Amino acid sequence: MGFSFPTPAFPSTHWSQLVAGEDPAVRARAVHHLASEYWQPICLYIQRKWSKPQDEAADLTQGFFVWILETDFLGRADPTRGRLRAFVRVALGHYLGQEHRKSRRMKRGSGRLPLSLGNGATPAIDVPDPRVTTPEERLDHEWRAALLARAAARLAERLTAEGRPEVYATFAERYLNDLEVEPSYDAIAARLGLSRATVSNHLQRGKALYREILRALVAETVTDPRALADEYHELFGGTHP
Repeated sequence: MGFSFPTPAFPSTHWSQLVAGEDPAVRARAVHHLASEYWQPICLYIQRKWSKPQDEAADLTQGFFVWILETDFLGRADPTRGRLRAFVRVALGHYLGQEHRKSRRMKRGSGRLPLSLGNGATPAIDVPDPRVTTPEERLDHEWRAALLARAAARLAERLTAEGRPEVYATFAERYLNDLEVEPSYDAIAARLGLSRATVSNHLQRGKALYREILRALVAETVTDPRALADEYHELFGGTHP
């Protein structure tokens, strides 16, 4: 598929930590990470799949993460079969099926472990893309968008830490804009006051680092190199920088 990943010593991932042993602290950290990074894809999936208004979908999303911690569903999951994205879809089906049968929202509190998303606010939910027709496609679409946004944020942090913010600025001008057509190297050079050769060098560095970061983020959701290659290709193919 065009990608090669080393096979030995594959790192511990958030997927594997979700189902690792009986340590509740490890699982709780992994669930908190899942909640903070994939809230919007999951909330949008609930809205679309179950025709829920945004406020109820947000409540169900919070309840889903609590449910993962409180039930034995994680104990029945096998991290060697499938990927985190597929697991989330199956787990949501179980949870939402139970909620549907109970015909009421989950009541939070009563000694349950709270989940924090940082500032305590429900993240803003975008209007669904009409081109994404099914709930499953919507989940994959938003999962992909979440990974891309996190990769861009980490790229900015890393290049700033390296003292090379101009590399990120050049990368953002080319790839992180709302234009239908990517601006030319000459246009970027004129806008940023750089030579065309410098723009080319910055973009080469930015793209290589962006791909590295993106692969690392996808690696958090799988447990072995083969699954990483498959998940990366399925989510992104050759459509990213």
